[in-house]
Amino acid sequence: MPGEYQEFFDLAALASHHKHEMLLWPFLWEKYDSQRKLRWKNVVFSKHSRQSVPSRPGVYAFFARPAIANMNVTYLLYIGRARKSLRSRFGNYLTTEKNPYKGRPKMATMLHQYGGYLQFRYAVLKSATTVSKMERKLIRAFMPPVNEQVEAEIRRVIAAF
Repeated sequence: MPGEYQEFFDLAALASHHKHEMLLWPFLWEKYDSQRKLRWKNVVFSKHSRQSVPSRPGVYAFFARPAIANMNVTYLLYIGRARKSLRSRFGNYLTTEKNPYKGRPKMATMLHQYGGYLQFRYAVLKSATTVSKMERKLIRAFMPPVNEQVEAEIRRVIAAF
């Protein structure tokens, strides 16, 4: 009897590893207060794309893109910053961050699970100070599921329900 439904339980276990909680909250989108217009560029996340990413500071985001059914659907997974070089940060994700024992386990899991479907979007900024501020604003507005640094006041509101 235990093997009769094994395929179902195997699929359920696999699906649980791909379940992400998304917070779609227009209130936070409306609070986004940056006067800066970001110019986003997009590359496929692969070693072949690394050279096209600039060696300048900026913010970036990882998106999962299924690329099926001729639909332009993407899922925002993570927002980060590169204080010195977007290209170097991109390279870190190709090497160190893929290793769950050296990099961050949550990032390694994301890179492993969605490897062939990841897009890397970036916007160049002028200074490390601007980069850090912009990263905080973007994380607060979008609350990507792989980001862990949620502001205390927002975390408390979310925990209330």
